[in-house]
Order: sequence, then structure tokens, then C-alpha cells
Amino acid sequence: MEPNSEASWFRDNEFLDKNNITRPPDDVLPKSLFTSELTLDTLKLAREYNWRSIDTKVSADSARWYENESVRIYKKFIVAYKHNNPLNYHIVSRLKHFYYLLTQPESPFKSARYPINVFLTFIHSVINIIIFYIGIFSVILLLFKWKNIFKIFICGIPVFLFVFFAFILKGSEARNVVFAVPFLCISIAWAINYLSIALKANFKFLCFFVMLPIVAISIYYTSGAIKF
Repeated sequence: MEPNSEASWFRDNEFLDKNNITRPPDDVLPKSLFTSELTLDTLKLAREYNWRSIDTKVSADSARWYENESVRIYKKFIVAYKHNNPLNYHIVSRLKHFYYLLTQPESPFKSARYPINVFLTFIHSVINIIIFYIGIFSVILLLFKWKNIFKIFICGIPVFLFVFFAFILKGSEARNVVFAVPFLCISIAWAINYLSIALKANFKFLCFFVMLPIVAISIYYTSGAIKF
């Protein structure tokens, strides 16, 4: 769960406290989401119903009613948004998900204690630059240069995952692209080898440093259960 995300706005207090996340303000939600009938209060009501549906103190029948009511209201918001903002719903929102998948601008370590949060956020940014930016550049370079089917398949996996999660499932959390990380690192290593041959320079020693982000990213993606 990314801090300051729309998803955090919907989570219950118990979940936020457990994960040391502060609920973002109401303005984290886009104004285009609301209409004269479907207001912020309406959405808060649906959120409240959802919370009650998972409350163990609530009877099974009441929990089922709360769940049905929250789903009914959420569906009304979806239908209204698709009708009033078709361009945003079908295109712009997917491009935003792709951007967030690629950049991962929200570090999960911002809520950690100072100065640990500053150090870990910096490491998070460096890892993103190495793996995602340089990785995607390497993938594009190799896809244009190579004709080897196996290597094209390996380089194509990250592209497929980014497109699949951003444009089909519309997800942008870091966990959505965790499976792309090893293939991006392999692509970077291959790109270094390719450039070493093309430029007749020995860049192959850099391949060792490409392996370091794999270890770092593994720690990063499993750090949700770690309290700092």
C-alpha cells in the first residue's frame, strides 16, 4: 500500500495504524469523481459501509447488507465517471498508471523514523533509476537491435507486464511489477555487453553492479512487514 495514495484513503484505521500510514486528506481524490448527486459524503458513506462489512462485531446478515450497499454505491460512482469522463477513464487514467509503475514516486519509507526515512527514500530512488529507467532503455535498445527470439522474449516480458498492469488491470503499485525486475536487470546486463562490443570498450565489469539491485529490490519489495 503506497502512502498518500487514493487506496490509502479507503482503508480502515486499523490497517493504517498497523502499517504506520497516515490517511491522506480528502483532496487526494480527483474532483472529477463527484457529481451533484454523488458527493464526497456519499463516497465516505460507502467507505463506512465497507468498514462495517469487515467488522467482526457485526452480525453476518448486517455485514452482508453493508457490503452490498457499499458495492452498490461504488458501482454508481464508476458508471457516472465513465459516462462523464470517458477520456480520463479509458485513456488518461491508464497512462497515469503506466507512469506510476515506471517511476514509483511514492516511497513506502516516508513514514519511517527520521533519519532512516531519508536514507531509505534515497536508496529507493536510486534503485528505481537503475532498474526501471535504465532497464526500460535497455529493453528498447535490444528489441530494436536483436533478432534472437529467446532474447526478444526475455526483454519482452517487462514490456508485457507494464502494459498488462497499467492498461488492462489498471494497477500501479510496486508489487505489480516485481516479476519484471529480474528481466530488467538481465536486459541491462545484455545492453552493457552489447555496448561493450559495439563501442569496443570493456564495460562488462558493470554487469556485477547490475546484480546488486536484484538483492536490494528483493529487500525493498518485502519490507512491508518491516517496521523502521
